[in-house]
Amino acid sequence: MSAGDAPATYAALLDERERLLHAGRDPRATRLVELAAEQDWLAARARQVEAAARTAMAARTALAAVRDRLARADGWSTYDTFFGGGIVGSTMKHNRMDDAAAAARVADRWLAVLRTELAGLPGVWVAPELEVGELTRFVDIFLDNIFTDLAVRGRIRRAQEAVDRAGTAVARLRDRLATEAGEVHRRHTAAAAERVGLLTAP
Repeated sequence: MSAGDAPATYAALLDERERLLHAGRDPRATRLVELAAEQDWLAARARQVEAAARTAMAARTALAAVRDRLARADGWSTYDTFFGGGIVGSTMKHNRMDDAAAAARVADRWLAVLRTELAGLPGVWVAPELEVGELTRFVDIFLDNIFTDLAVRGRIRRAQEAVDRAGTAVARLRDRLATEAGEVHRRHTAAAAERVGLLTAP
């Protein structure tokens, strides 16, 4: 037997020892059953937490893309509002807003997936919703004036604030999920150590 086979061999010996304890109605058998159930539950919990953490990362990346598109729209909005952008400035601004809306739809889908995954975890977990509102388009382009420009600029800024709030909420969720993953790992390690202790005791 090579050194690489040792862990598998040791695990097989422990499994055989557990089988013999169950067969012999050893008092330790009851606790071993409880530990097996706990380890199965913890393994499932770890998979749920890992999946939610991956989705939270994807949602955060998607929100960063929305933030980037809105920043570009905001730049064109500033030009259009204060530097006489005219129809060209308005068109470019709204093209960037369309980009932001498309990115927001992607982020919304990731946040919806995150809410679904968090719903399967024990405890209270709340994922944000992305509220960016509706943005004026044709009125701003064809009735181009300072009032509609300022209105759209205000809506872009509110959308940026909404994205920032969602991003902060997702970052906090990721931190909490990391803490949860650490706790699940700690409990799983403790259960595994207790099992080994029971199986190796005389």
